[in-house]
Amino acid sequence: MAAWMCVAAMAMAEPSVAKTYMDYPEWKLLDKIWFCDLMDDDELAAKETLLAEGEAAYEAMMAVVRECDDDCVVSSALAILIESQGDKRAVVAELKDLFAKRLPQAGEVDEWTIYYMANAIAKMGGEEDAEVLIPMLDHSRWIVRVNGARFLGRLGGQRALDALEQAKTQLQNQGATEKGAIEEAISAIEKRLAKQE
Repeated sequence: MAAWMCVAAMAMAEPSVAKTYMDYPEWKLLDKIWFCDLMDDDELAAKETLLAEGEAAYEAMMAVVRECDDDCVVSSALAILIESQGDKRAVVAELKDLFAKRLPQAGEVDEWTIYYMANAIAKMGGEEDAEVLIPMLDHSRWIVRVNGARFLGRLGGQRALDALEQAKTQLQNQGATEKGAIEEAISAIEKRLAKQE
């Protein structure tokens, strides 16, 4: 009995170390993949292994998105999530929460991570998920606003259309690229909504 109490006391005394994205076995595979360049055979094999895991890899990939500061690595994890097969509703829900928390503080350093997250939501989500992207239209960085318009055009519905119409009238939307992105998004949503009638 004393030995058991000793083991229990030692277990309680040792602080538990939280699991990080690097503790997942999938990290060793993801760390080999660089979607930013052409892949060699080892990289392609690692990618195929992760894709074959399907939903089993989702937890590890989302840990990378939550914890990693390297936008290229986050991009790779999101690419695996986008390309893999399985039910992605929980992934999209968590991604929307993370996106909503990060967007207001996003500056020049974070704009690529925001882009990759918004792209993943646009590719994996549905019309109702597009609403989390609407605040991109009011962001201080013009590139975030442009990409927000483009992603809303890809999957947005009536609420996105209303937000785009409002953004079109705001003073910050004076650049040709931004105006063009907003007009293209409006047109795409109007066409999609017309087909639904």
